[in-house]
Amino acid sequence: IISINPFVGEEKFAVNKKIVVAFSEPVQTSSTNPLRLLQGNTDIRGLHQISSNSLLFTPASNLPKSSTFYVNIKKEDIFNSRNLKLENDFRYQFFTGDFSDTSPPLVVYTNPLTGTTG
Repeated sequence: IISINPFVGEEKFAVNKKIVVAFSEPVQTSSTNPLRLLQGNTDIRGLHQISSNSLLFTPASNLPKSSTFYVNIKKEDIFNSRNLKLENDFRYQFFTGDFSDTSPPLVVYTNPLTGTTG
């Protein structure tokens, strides 16, 4: 795992954002729930997607405001093209703020670069 959003211990995660876990290489899963999001002992329902190096979790509805959540990924649920699994289970917590993300998407990269000719 090379990056996560929200980050470990984040204290003001927007209630309407996706959880994204990025890996060092493309991954696969045999599980229908490779990422468990928990509020206490309660599973939060949502959509799981794997896109190359990333695992995305979109909650079915906005997360409760000002709450504690735990992300759990079991080592046997994620593997690469050589069928090698994660070395360890991955678990961390974050906290939601009391707001929604209302920022529009931005273009951060174009190919070819803007103004390129020939």
